[in-house]
Amino acid sequence: MTTADHTTLFGYLAGSKIEGPGNNSFFGSNAGKETNSGNNAAFGAEALKENSGEGNAAVGCRAIKVATGATKVTAVGGYSFSALTTGDNNVAIGYEAGAPDGGTALTTGSNCTLIGYQSEPSANNATNEITLGNAAVTKFRVPGLNFSLKDTTATEDYVLTVDSNGD
Repeated sequence: MTTADHTTLFGYLAGSKIEGPGNNSFFGSNAGKETNSGNNAAFGAEALKENSGEGNAAVGCRAIKVATGATKVTAVGGYSFSALTTGDNNVAIGYEAGAPDGGTALTTGSNCTLIGYQSEPSANNATNEITLGNAAVTKFRVPGLNFSLKDTTATEDYVLTVDSNGD
């Protein structure tokens, strides 16, 4: 490392191939190993392992593992956005968020927010999308407003109704 000022590395091969801009913090085995950009933070084994984008934050084992052209991406949770390669301004919170095992993984989309265990986008190149939870979630609830929505099948002339529980 010759030009990466203000960089902190801790862990086996963490940031070992850095040559470029600084302001990086990599903690964990192979964290930021092949990163050649600045203003990034990775915490966890293989987090942000291959990265050329700036302003990325990865927390968890293999979070944002191969982001060769992604910038301003945040992933919190093991394997979150582990398949993302390009795309900007994405957020994943939860284990396997944005890259569920056997499901649709965000690989090239932008401006997506995925929250919850194994939350997945509608397509691998989804853009401007918010996903809350995975396919097993069948109820959306806002406790302070005493409001919730349950999974039902909508039909023509469907009428929104409320039961005694506020659902």
